[in-house]
Amino acid sequence: MHTTIIRAMGPVLLLLMVSLAHGSLGTSMQGQYFSSADIASQLAHTVDGQVFKEVAKNPESSVIISRREKTGDVEVHSVVDDVIFAEAGHATVTVGGQVTGNHQTEPNEWRGGEQSGGRDYSLAPGDLLLIPAGSPHRVAVAPNGSFTYLIVKTPVRQ
Repeated sequence: MHTTIIRAMGPVLLLLMVSLAHGSLGTSMQGQYFSSADIASQLAHTVDGQVFKEVAKNPESSVIISRREKTGDVEVHSVVDDVIFAEAGHATVTVGGQVTGNHQTEPNEWRGGEQSGGRDYSLAPGDLLLIPAGSPHRVAVAPNGSFTYLIVKTPVRQ
């Protein structure tokens, strides 16, 4: 798994550079390095079936590596697109449809509730999924399963 993270992240680096080219990642001029061992140790222990580690952020965009051992809540981000790159394991991500019963967790962010309709995408290592801002989405993991993925959150361009 450790070397797979670095190899799997390679194809998405160009996308990451393009997505974040308009702003700084908030790091020093010498860049920021994360070894596969560092990443694996950050993802080793889940809390309530999930772990998220933000590895880079600027005022508008962020890069997150995550591992899930259970299905997540429905999410809706009204001003950021999500780019998901699957690293390990499998998940079904439902995108679109309608959401009822969700609640706002912070400005422009809603979670929870029930999602109806939408399209299911079965993700496996190496798969890339683009989720436009405003689209309900939910990451479902099979019982006793695990899913590790990279998330790049970029602002909607007006």
